[in-house]
Amino acid sequence: MSSHEDKSDIVHPKVEVEQAGNTGSQYIFRGDDEYRGGSLGFEIGSKLSDEADIQTPWEHVSKKESYQTSRYISFSERIRMPGNRGAIFFTKKRIIIKVSWDIIKQLESEGKIKVYTPEFVECLMLQQKRKINKRAQAVRDEMEKNGEILIEGQLPEEVLIVINNF
Repeated sequence: MSSHEDKSDIVHPKVEVEQAGNTGSQYIFRGDDEYRGGSLGFEIGSKLSDEADIQTPWEHVSKKESYQTSRYISFSERIRMPGNRGAIFFTKKRIIIKVSWDIIKQLESEGKIKVYTPEFVECLMLQQKRKINKRAQAVRDEMEKNGEILIEGQLPEEVLIVINNF
């Protein structure tokens, strides 16, 4: 059990899925078949972050392949969305990682992570060259379809809660 979590936070995985299907979840979720423990992502400004294969949010959303590294981590606002999208879309083994929005906000206020919403990514793209800014709406649409939020930075292991077998 994580240090920030007490017994009142423990929810049966099937109940978790139902609750996360509703709007206004207290968590964001990541489908991740490769997660084996440890922190997620690269520290902002680190050599690993600067040398990652993917360097922009729009490349992460529209071009990232599973074998590529990225300075961003994808999360979804929901486990399951209409059309079977959301975090569940990105896991075959039904491994979901969740992180509290309160922790995300705290880490962001401390400058340890940056949060990229669909609206923010679109705004960044509109400030780029025409080749990039003309794709801004399509990237935003893709992110919204998955309820996607990008995190730049590293999320420590102790803030990650794994849900499986749901």
